[in-house]
Amino acid sequence: MKTIINLINLKHILIITFALIAVPTLWYSCQNDMDGKQFTTTEDLMIDDYITQKDPSMSAFLEIVDRADLRGMIHAYGAYTCFIPTNEAVVEYLNGKGKSSVNDLTEEECLNIVRFHVVPDTIRTADFVDGRLYTYNMRRMYLTTKAEEIPPGSGNIVIRVNRQATIIEADIKGGNGYIHKIDKLLTVPEMTVGDQIMNTGMNGYSIFRNILNKTGWVDSLRRTGDNVWYTVFIPSDFALMASGIFGANPEDVLVERLKVARFDIVEACMDRTPEELRDTLLWTYAAYHCVKGLYYFADLSNISALSSLAPNQAITLKLNKDILLVNEFETFGEPGVAVLRTNFTDLTCYNGVLIDLNRYIGPVKRPPMAVYWDVCTQPEFLKDSRYKRGNWEMTREEFENLSEITTTFRENPASNDFGYQYFGGYDPRFALVNFDGLQVNVSRITDIAFKLPLLTEGTYHVWFCWRRADLETARIRGVFLQEGQDDQLLENVIRLEDYMDNRTEPDILLTRDRKRYTAKNWETTLNSTRLGTIIVQTTGRHTLRFDVIDRGRSERTWIDMLHFIPVTDDQLWPRFDKNGTAHYRGTPCEQIWPFDLPCPPEL
Repeated sequence: MKTIINLINLKHILIITFALIAVPTLWYSCQNDMDGKQFTTTEDLMIDDYITQKDPSMSAFLEIVDRADLRGMIHAYGAYTCFIPTNEAVVEYLNGKGKSSVNDLTEEECLNIVRFHVVPDTIRTADFVDGRLYTYNMRRMYLTTKAEEIPPGSGNIVIRVNRQATIIEADIKGGNGYIHKIDKLLTVPEMTVGDQIMNTGMNGYSIFRNILNKTGWVDSLRRTGDNVWYTVFIPSDFALMASGIFGANPEDVLVERLKVARFDIVEACMDRTPEELRDTLLWTYAAYHCVKGLYYFADLSNISALSSLAPNQAITLKLNKDILLVNEFETFGEPGVAVLRTNFTDLTCYNGVLIDLNRYIGPVKRPPMAVYWDVCTQPEFLKDSRYKRGNWEMTREEFENLSEITTTFRENPASNDFGYQYFGGYDPRFALVNFDGLQVNVSRITDIAFKLPLLTEGTYHVWFCWRRADLETARIRGVFLQEGQDDQLLENVIRLEDYMDNRTEPDILLTRDRKRYTAKNWETTLNSTRLGTIIVQTTGRHTLRFDVIDRGRSERTWIDMLHFIPVTDDQLWPRFDKNGTAHYRGTPCEQIWPFDLPCPPEL
């Protein structure tokens, strides 16, 4: 028989049960990892009881647990996954440390061992991927798993944990979680990212290693401390040779390529010596491969861009089926570089992780590039079966849980205040691009922020495209945010209740910060107003927040598109039909959907 118990009630039980046990401060931090979860009480043996009664071959680990004073944790109701080494593995570890028994370990050493082996979640081998687990352990570090054929060609598949241990018995179910028995005691990696790259065991990475050493970046990658993490994208010698960087001195070839890609650095270093220019370019190249933070393959697969440590330079990422591509810029003829699933990808170090690349990547000074963004291309919408088929209203909780929209509510919404709305067929009053719009009631919120698609460096005019509603003096204003830079308040306040002027010439409208963005629609309900001008300092994904200046009446409007157009580009074209097709000046009317309807005069 099983009963669901909420953690709040569980805490009262634990207080009574362990009132006489001296529980260290760590116990409370371990509890915090479980806050908000629910547990299932059961007659199954708890993890420690299972070891004692069913499998004493793991009893040495219990000695470590007891010395750390954490028996109460693995005996309590909860949701844990424990990677538990055999007695032989513990003895091997102790011998390697020159110790004869667990009693020779300090309480802090035992504490760290237990925390490293326990994950505050229930994870079976069926949930494993080749990469990091989706929950970190109680040291707040990720363990990695990988299926390997040992020996190669034998057909014998084993699961390796942290490249250190092999699971010899998996998915042992206890009353408070799972046990995976392993043949080695897991240890925190001793080498920093910098040390690992310089390690002679990393054969075939000499070019990149030498550059890190010459530029001093290897010393930076040896830094440690609280929240000091690095992710380093490493190209092998073969990857660089395959990209044309080879010869008696491949660094010379690399520098010549960097002079073209970062012509701005060359221009800024006109008064420097050739040696100083070379050093600056190589330093920038090395910095470009380094990112602050801990990002495994699984993390990178869900991120579209990261800021590198090279000033104003980003690394872009795109998952194409099972291939993770770095820096795919189709507009500039760059097909992207694949992340290799070698032993060096997801290699955990003391202060970070390595990611292996199959080709050259480097810093590039790219020109600004127009982006015409349909705001309904949200990750959660794209995965929904109703996308471009129907409508759905969203509760406050659902709207707040969108991964790339952040909202501050002033009051709870009504049932139709927020959601996705699809307008099938052709109604000129609702001719939104791609047939859909993001439904928002601004009177319920104080602000709403969008994670933007990738923007390259440059200066842009930003256009807000929406379907008006009778909102009575509703006003919003945009704020552009990019990490490490001052917020940019956009010039114009948007009146959401405005009608579009369908009589004035486009060039005259442009002087009033207005334009038509739809290709065939002639109604006054669809608007596009220039929010203002932004300066994108770093290629990457940034944020645009709309602050509600005047909430107006409690009515909804529909946000359709955001246009980011370089200030030197044509602001009026292209225009978009309801199918989402971009059309430029001079497009024959019969090629614009709906094909049988007339076009506005200027087309």
